[in-house]
Amino acid sequence: MRNRDGKEALVSDGAPKRTEERKDGLAMKVLKRGQKLLAPLWVLTTVASLAACDGDGTGPGEGPMREYAGTWMSTATLVQHKDNPLIAFDVVAYGGTLTFHIEASGHFSGTAAIPSALLGRPGMGTITVPLLGVMQLLSENTVWIRFTPEMPPLFQTMNSTFVRNGRSLTLTDDEGLFDFNFDGVPEPRIFMAEFKLK
Repeated sequence: MRNRDGKEALVSDGAPKRTEERKDGLAMKVLKRGQKLLAPLWVLTTVASLAACDGDGTGPGEGPMREYAGTWMSTATLVQHKDNPLIAFDVVAYGGTLTFHIEASGHFSGTAAIPSALLGRPGMGTITVPLLGVMQLLSENTVWIRFTPEMPPLFQTMNSTFVRNGRSLTLTDDEGLFDFNFDGVPEPRIFMAEFKLK
């Protein structure tokens, strides 16, 4: 309400009513605008904090496998008959690859690219499969590896000899089976992989 001079009339508390309403409305607009601007920042902060933690609650760079954390690429992947060492093949020599990225927590991911002929399926080119799982040191030179899911005959739960020399790493497992002549009867095998840290 305005008086004869065109000025806002004062209410009983002595404050201009419309002025206060405008201030309240402006404050709400500023608050809502601030919430919209801060919402993406809150989401980014939440995602960043979750990404900074491993699945077992350890922070980045912490965990039982921290000394082995990194990306490892195979330079040789040998599958050898345990009773007849002359029967053997190197997956890498035939054009295959094996890569692991190990987290400090022991979780790992990676890929294996294997020529189909080595799996008894010639004519299918190279078969590439993703690898996921977890590894745990059982002793200074022994590691337990679990693949999820398991993909026999090569990628299944194993206890491997685990030797590191600088930026090189060797895994050896002699408890598995592999069907070398593809007659449906698997034979004892030795699996050895040599890796370099990228």
